[in-house]
Amino acid sequence: MNYAVEQRMRFIEFIVDNFEFVRPAHVSEYFGLASAQATRDISMYSRLAPNNIFYLPSEKKWVKKNNFDLSYK
Repeated sequence: MNYAVEQRMRFIEFIVDNFEFVRPAHVSEYFGLASAQATRDISMYSRLAPNNIFYLPSEKKWVKKNNFDLSYK
């Protein structure tokens, strides 16, 4: 994983840990990415840390799980 991707993973984790959810808009606005790339990044994070977030389709956001544990300390 390159440095830019790792920074986005850390950002996603920070947002979820502090605000309980993340949307692609959070990532795309902060990093200046297309929404599709932000969605791919969040999906990648959910695969790397499957116990941390889940997708809530009705609200189109990824939500923090109860057993959330920081992967990037």
